[in-house]
Amino acid sequence: MIVTMKKVALVAQSKDKALALGLLADASVFHVTAKDGYSENLHNYSNELNTLTALFNSLPAKVKADDSFIGNYEVLVDKINRLREKIKANADEIVKLKTEFERAKKWGNFNPDELKQLTAGSFAMRFYVVDKITLKQLNKLKDETVYFILAKAKNLQLLLTLGEVSELFKGKEFVVPQKSLALMQNEIRYLALENRKFNDELVKLAAAKHLIKERINQLTEQIEYEKTSLAVDEQGELVVIRGFVPEPDYAAFKEQAKTNKWAAIYDDVAFNEDVSGVPTKSVYRGVGKMSSIILRAFDLIPGYREFDMTTPLFIFFSLFYALLVNDAGYGLVFLSLGLVACGITIIKGKKIGAGHIFWLWLSIPTVIWGALKGSWFAVEAIAERPFLDQFNLAWFVNDQNIMWLSFTIALVHLTYAHLMAFFRKVRTNFWQSFADLGSIGVLLGIYQVVLMLILDVEPSSWTPHVIAIGFALIVLFGQQSKGVTIGKGMLSGLAGIFPTLLGSIGNFSDIISYIRLYAVGLAGAGIAMAFNDLAFGTTADLGLTGVPAVLFLAVFLTIAHVMNMVLAIMAVIVHAVRLNSLEFSSHLGQQWSGFHYKPFVAKNILEENN
Repeated sequence: MIVTMKKVALVAQSKDKALALGLLADASVFHVTAKDGYSENLHNYSNELNTLTALFNSLPAKVKADDSFIGNYEVLVDKINRLREKIKANADEIVKLKTEFERAKKWGNFNPDELKQLTAGSFAMRFYVVDKITLKQLNKLKDETVYFILAKAKNLQLLLTLGEVSELFKGKEFVVPQKSLALMQNEIRYLALENRKFNDELVKLAAAKHLIKERINQLTEQIEYEKTSLAVDEQGELVVIRGFVPEPDYAAFKEQAKTNKWAAIYDDVAFNEDVSGVPTKSVYRGVGKMSSIILRAFDLIPGYREFDMTTPLFIFFSLFYALLVNDAGYGLVFLSLGLVACGITIIKGKKIGAGHIFWLWLSIPTVIWGALKGSWFAVEAIAERPFLDQFNLAWFVNDQNIMWLSFTIALVHLTYAHLMAFFRKVRTNFWQSFADLGSIGVLLGIYQVVLMLILDVEPSSWTPHVIAIGFALIVLFGQQSKGVTIGKGMLSGLAGIFPTLLGSIGNFSDIISYIRLYAVGLAGAGIAMAFNDLAFGTTADLGLTGVPAVLFLAVFLTIAHVMNMVLAIMAVIVHAVRLNSLEFSSHLGQQWSGFHYKPFVAKNILEENN
């Protein structure tokens, strides 16, 4: 349920602005209307927050908290930054040394001091790295250039030239490293050892990272306070704080406003008012608590005037889940895992949440659907066992029937959306509600067309008539709105007849898209059967019997079916969520344009402490 909001405008003297904000924070029900603004404090606090958050996230995650650190968060951050700088400097030096080592090692060990003495003499000596082609060119210049081959490495050779080198020679000069290979290796080991020591110190300091977290929390609260302070309208000696209060909290808030001697203006959010700035507070009960988990997981927030979709989401998500997983054995595994999770939660002394119950619930229709199809880990022998065989109905094994069922679910699902819209519009925009009835008619007719094209089912004689009547209702009543006469609304609809026609044709693809319920379930069953055949076939090929065969099959099939279960859950996340958040929502007119109700609770803690 989306909670009704009351508009509130509080008026106070400018000198009491900070006091008023503090009292509002204590009330914890007032959502302040957002407003962009800038202040030096906000800029500084935001920069510090970003820096500390990055630092906090870079620290080891799993460390035991320790209060033995002496100093505040600033001392801690300074020590951490110094260590990180040392670690980075060492790491950069190690990279340079390794690069230099790799460049030089192919030519063997050497003494850089001796080479420097050779090249420092009056007789010019240089080193070059050449390939075979360059060496051939050099041989032609032998009269002009004297050289010796010092080492070979694959297709390259290291040369030492004496005296002046011909300008025609194109060899790449080899810069002698400043350190020997042995010295570079020693330095790399030393720096790595030093970094290990620094990292150990960093882990010890991370045990006090709660000091940084406390500062991050303070900054977060202070930034919220600064943003709210900037959102206040200052009009001379008065300030106006605008926002919203949920209707259930309205009476108590109004009484508090009297106690604090605030001048306040209260108003309802008008029906024809732009509600893009009104926050959404949702209260979930019953099955809504379970299906709201999906909304939160995907950050789907209905707008203030939009629909609470938790009930249809619960119904159809459960159905889609069963069809997509498509196996009773998998459903039993999920049910068992849910029961184990509930048991562990109870043992820990915690309360079983909506997530536990939702997981258990989703397993039940999955088991029922799989049993009706006779699918138990894709092993026919299990489905033919006594007791289980009586649940296996031939109708559910027929692919044609499952495709028909998928398209029928599409019709019911999308019709449900238009009925929800219809019953709301009857109260809010009566004439436009007829367009939703027209949409239901078009859906019903196109459903018949889909059955004809895909399943070769003869459509009813009334199919073209219901499509035509439905389309006419959409055109004539789809553009009706408050304050506009019926005639003008009809003319507006006729002017947009071609876009409306394209939208109606889109119903065809919407219904067809539900074929995924059949196709994904079939794919999962096919993968499971393939794994089973591969497991038993491999066992026979290896000549395994008895205990070794049982152990091999147990390990192989467990890994294989766990992988397939993971794929099934991924399919649910992709397809079941999509059909509700896209196809259903588009027919409902749901744009998920809302933002959360966030009561102002921040205090001016940092400024007060200064």
